[in-house]
Amino acid sequence: MDYRDTEKLTVQSIYAYYEGNLESFCCMLHPEATLLLSGKGQFVEGKSSLQVLARSSNHPGVHYAFENISCRAYRVDRGLCYTVLSSELLANFPNGQVEGTNQNLTVLWKYIREANLEREGVKQQGWYILHLHVAASREMTKSAAHLSRFASNKLREMMEKAKVALRDVKSEIHYIPGERYSGLRHRGIR
Repeated sequence: MDYRDTEKLTVQSIYAYYEGNLESFCCMLHPEATLLLSGKGQFVEGKSSLQVLARSSNHPGVHYAFENISCRAYRVDRGLCYTVLSSELLANFPNGQVEGTNQNLTVLWKYIREANLEREGVKQQGWYILHLHVAASREMTKSAAHLSRFASNKLREMMEKAKVALRDVKSEIHYIPGERYSGLRHRGIR
């Protein structure tokens, strides 16, 4: 139940999402999970709504690669922590265009014990995503040739390391809205 395990889980979940492995991504979602996309001003509540959004936002034929990625976990309380992931994401479109985005992803995780599975509405003990906040910035267009220096398995290699914490992003911890955290506390999450 070490909260630092969520660093690897966060990287695994974003990797699964961009690889189109939505089943693996959705298995990590709590039934009451929420998503806030700050760039689009979009707020989505509930695992089923997030599944629909994930399916609709995955574009066939688009391949993703990560130039750089780092993740750091911070404990909030017993069984509750959040991770801050920073990445430089490249999207390679079928027409040869490559778009790069700097993404900051904050994930609030809750550890569900076996005794609470039925009450929480999950099938097995482990860490589940309660809230995601995604902020993207500095989008840029690159030539297709520029993508060749990025190996498609670079992120997989990073994931296999025991720790994925390449740089400290503590100064950027401001993504979980105060009112959202208060709402979670009222549901018995401390």
